[in-house]
Amino acid sequence: MEFGRPFFSILFILPLLLLILSLFDFSRKKKEISSMFKDKERLKFYLKTAKRNLFLNLIFISAFSFLILSLMKPQWGIESIERGEKKINLVFILDNSYSMLAEDIYPSRLDKAKELILKISNLYKERDNLSLIIFSGDLEIFVPPTMDFQSFSSYLISVNPDINSIQGTYFGKTLESIKALSCSSLTNSFFILLSDGESFDTPFSEDTKAIRKCGNELFFIGIGTTEGAPIPIKNKDFKIIGWMKNSDGKTIITKLNTVSIFNTLGNTKNYIILNNSMTKDDEIISRVKKEIVKFKKFRKRIKKADKSVYFLYIAFILFLFYGVNKYERKT
Repeated sequence: MEFGRPFFSILFILPLLLLILSLFDFSRKKKEISSMFKDKERLKFYLKTAKRNLFLNLIFISAFSFLILSLMKPQWGIESIERGEKKINLVFILDNSYSMLAEDIYPSRLDKAKELILKISNLYKERDNLSLIIFSGDLEIFVPPTMDFQSFSSYLISVNPDINSIQGTYFGKTLESIKALSCSSLTNSFFILLSDGESFDTPFSEDTKAIRKCGNELFFIGIGTTEGAPIPIKNKDFKIIGWMKNSDGKTIITKLNTVSIFNTLGNTKNYIILNNSMTKDDEIISRVKKEIVKFKKFRKRIKKADKSVYFLYIAFILFLFYGVNKYERKT
């Protein structure tokens, strides 16, 4: 549970003082009654009256406490409001594993992904926040949401597999992290995931559904060919000096994993595959723009549901109970 106005918690000093005074007053009256009356029946009657007064005081203190809780604006759960948004977070999630160095897509999968990110982000740099997340064995928010396109592009260009501390692609782990971010720090976001789909674990569409449930959207750009290609090893002059090999000494052939992509997205059609030179950048960008327009127009704004009224109702019922019983006692 969270509170929209936590500063009202200072008011709890008042019911705490009332509670201390009530308990002190009950203890004092109990001693007085015990010393004044030796007859068990009369002693029992007056003790019962004192306990009743204490009970009513506790009801009043509880009502007062619930009223303060209502003022603090307690919030939990999720409430969604359908409405359009002009400004969003455009979050690019870039696969930075070594398989992205394969050159079955010119000039390489990674360079083509960077090129697409630059072209798409350039269209939205003046109206939306841009953010970059890179992942391989682990995930890192490389560029937090910003409107500084120059800084964003500079960081993007510097991305290469050597900057990740852990290698190997883990889609399932990545999606879990994105799910957590999408419901906390990266709400109101359109995620564009660029990858060849290769993964050492299994992604689940439930994570994608959870991302959407928090009011965001995920679009997948698959990069690579199903025939695959070896992963080049280059020297400082960017010349190929060999190919990556597995533990058996065989050259690794990395292929586009469409099954992983489809498992990630579930039944949605929010993806486009760049698997040959016939797929033009304009076609990809047009698809992305179409989905962003749809997202901005029909998206749901998610916020914590305000539950203040429930505490107000409880306070009202307790105050009513207190008033009725006080009145009955006097009459």
